[in-house]
Amino acid sequence: TFQMSDGVYRWLLDPTQDKESVIHVGLRICLRNFAVLTVLYVLLSWFVEIPYRWMTFALIIGYSIVPVLQQIARGLGKNGLYAVSGVLITALFLVGNLVFVVMLGWGCEGMLLSQILAYGITLLGLLLAEPQIMRSIKAPSNRALTLDMMRYSLPLIPNVVSWWAIN
Repeated sequence: TFQMSDGVYRWLLDPTQDKESVIHVGLRICLRNFAVLTVLYVLLSWFVEIPYRWMTFALIIGYSIVPVLQQIARGLGKNGLYAVSGVLITALFLVGNLVFVVMLGWGCEGMLLSQILAYGITLLGLLLAEPQIMRSIKAPSNRALTLDMMRYSLPLIPNVVSWWAIN
């Protein structure tokens, strides 16, 4: 997502910016990146055996889009929604693991399924709870804003990669 979650949040805090344009740009960049990721992932999966291929892909999408939607909610001043979404992911993941792994004995597939459901339900909840996200899809494109947000967000990628490697 090119760390677009941070870019969206930063621009939503700026009172001079049109909120719907900021959300539109952030989501458009994410969707474009998902399209590229989908093509690359399908090509890679032809040559490399990826265990739980489609479950892994669904998780990548969930891990990518939910933080963007959370930062949109936070940037719009919906801190309660932001907090509830984080708690919801955790609670759904816990319940899913209890059901799928402990009770049904599905092992790794159960863990992956519980994560996919947790992120999917949270994604839907964020979209339903914050109608401005869906309204922003119709906002006009803003090339200057897109470039500004990309210039801000791209240098943040090495930091995230570093934390990812450390953890």
